[in-house]
Amino acid sequence: MYLKMLKSKEIKLAFLEIAYLLSVCDVKQDGEEYDEVRESDSISGSVYGDKVKGVNKLKQVLVRKTAESAMLRMYAEEMDAFGIDNDQNYVRDDYENKIAYLIDDSIKRFLSVNETTNEKILNTQSIRTEFILETIDNILEEIGLESVSPEERKVIVFELVGMAYADNEISDAELNVIEHVCNRFDIDNDFIDESKEIVYQMVKLQRQGLELIEE
Repeated sequence: MYLKMLKSKEIKLAFLEIAYLLSVCDVKQDGEEYDEVRESDSISGSVYGDKVKGVNKLKQVLVRKTAESAMLRMYAEEMDAFGIDNDQNYVRDDYENKIAYLIDDSIKRFLSVNETTNEKILNTQSIRTEFILETIDNILEEIGLESVSPEERKVIVFELVGMAYADNEISDAELNVIEHVCNRFDIDNDFIDESKEIVYQMVKLQRQGLELIEE
């Protein structure tokens, strides 16, 4: 909703990486709908060097709920993070490809920071959350906190709340991640509660509107 207020391409891409990491911070639960990880999603070649196998393995472990996957795509399109909207040769699949590359880069970063693909370790919720937070810290250090204005910091936190609520609930792990970002941005945690209430009301109104249309 407010992502166009993010000014630089670097901050936009950093937000998408953090949003992606938020979407995979929960250990997979039975009964939930997740994105299917296909064989064609595997990477190859020299771009990732000796991390190719590790990135492909992590793709099987760090899975997203379908609703969160759709939200990430919507966020990318909203702020035209990849500059595709101004491309005369724009193809609909371009966003999917760009997001796929961004996810691969995020997983590579995760692997570089945490140095493990051990499924048992990564499926321990407390450890996965810790690894996600360390990877987010790496992103923030790369872009430099001083480059993110107070207004942009609030936009990032607000939209992360929206990502977390994509499946109609915010888990403890997701809340821990958002609180960590708030702390790094020197934003009071009360802002999260206010954002949650606004997002909840927005979702409620959208549902009411859909119910009205479908009567």
